[in-house]
Amino acid sequence: MAIWAYGLEVHIGTPPQPIRVLLDIEMDTFHVQSVRCHTSICEDNNQTTFNSSASNTFNSLNNFTRLSYAAARVEGYLSEDTLNIGGLQIASQRFVDATYIGPLGFLHFYSGFNGALGFAPGHVNRRPYAPSPWETIVANHLLNQNIFSIVLPKGRRDIDSYKPRTNGEFLIGDVPEGWSEESAITLPLKWSSYAYATSLESLQFGTSYESFAGKEGTAYFFTTWPFITLPLRWIKMIAKQVPRVEPRRIFVPCHNRTKLPDFTFGIGRKNITLTPLQYTFEEIFNGTVVCSMSLLREDDEDTIGLGWPFLENFGVVFDVDHNEVKLNYQNKYQPE
Repeated sequence: MAIWAYGLEVHIGTPPQPIRVLLDIEMDTFHVQSVRCHTSICEDNNQTTFNSSASNTFNSLNNFTRLSYAAARVEGYLSEDTLNIGGLQIASQRFVDATYIGPLGFLHFYSGFNGALGFAPGHVNRRPYAPSPWETIVANHLLNQNIFSIVLPKGRRDIDSYKPRTNGEFLIGDVPEGWSEESAITLPLKWSSYAYATSLESLQFGTSYESFAGKEGTAYFFTTWPFITLPLRWIKMIAKQVPRVEPRRIFVPCHNRTKLPDFTFGIGRKNITLTPLQYTFEEIFNGTVVCSMSLLREDDEDTIGLGWPFLENFGVVFDVDHNEVKLNYQNKYQPE
């Protein structure tokens, strides 16, 4: 099924109602915006909402639930209904029917989607009475092999018009088209507070190098944000080697990208090297094509997070049966 920058479309209920949700492999909870939500966030999100009264298979469990997501407070009732995702039908999937979504402070990031599809495995779940759809799929043996695959959207980002890129793909129980098992980079998953993580052995960017040997370093994967997260010392080291630094982003002239150094990640006992054309983005910003690195501070000094700038270079297969994540290089820049 198609995946874009903000997520994908799932269908809930009988007859099925389309809902645009953010795919979140770190999250253990599935929630959707109810038609009964009338906060400013709900009114501003001009998307299809869920109408429980229109579904013949809806069941409210009358369990009031609160959670925070994207700097917003989400409140609603734990419910059950049929979930259709990527051609797979999941009966009695539990989720939060969110009747209130409001900002936690002055700034929130709850925009462009009407819910979050948590796809974390069971050991991350802090709400055992509300298993994530992935937990439900595995527990009910709905697949021949317990894998899911992600190919994130590629190509230039249109920041000015917020036009989403829709050339990504999300597959449940299958691998991406053209997948090569022989050329895949296989990384063992480690037990961690992060849903999907592997070990971190080293980082190298130009003249900056650090070994994490003996530090129990962690590299975790996430699909929700256009960042690579690094310890602050690493962001400062990179900023010294790249011009035109601004908060959270390092803008570089697009024609000078090839002069930047490679970025090598020692993770899962493998060295994965990205060229400047792979770890930078092309964006249309204020009518101009700009190129940027997107870095965010990671509080844990021995942990990094690998979001869009890293994952967009690969077809990614999460293999729960073998406790592995597999990467196959893809062409990041494709014609629009």
